[in-house]
Amino acid sequence: MRLRSILVGLLVCFLVGAASVTAGQLQHGSITGMVLTPDGQPAASATVVLLDPLGAPLTTVTATQGAFTVPNVAPGTYAIRAEAPPLQATLQHVTVTSALPVKIQLRLSAVAAEQIVVQAEASQPESTTRVTLAGEADPRMP
Repeated sequence: MRLRSILVGLLVCFLVGAASVTAGQLQHGSITGMVLTPDGQPAASATVVLLDPLGAPLTTVTATQGAFTVPNVAPGTYAIRAEAPPLQATLQHVTVTSALPVKIQLRLSAVAAEQIVVQAEASQPESTTRVTLAGEADPRMP
């Protein structure tokens, strides 16, 4: 009977220990997808940027068929965008919840870039000069 109690105790300790080790392991997932041009064609060599909640970037480049994979992503919510200048995709949010890959499609669009330069001309303040002769103002002078 005593041996049975010891074995049950050891079994319980083993199961609790194994559960805590498994719970402590963080399962990382991945984000896979395609980057497409405005006409729906794959965007080769586009840069894909994944931003974590603190704004730290993780960058990858698409393959010739526009496919990309960001491996080893911890669970959480991220912002993702793609660019292939002069094209850029809008920022999207993606959530990784498990080890299963999250699939996303990013479509590039033209970015309007306009530069406006504002210059002010220096103007001289208007001044009036009067000349006085013997204490009287000469009306002929401006």
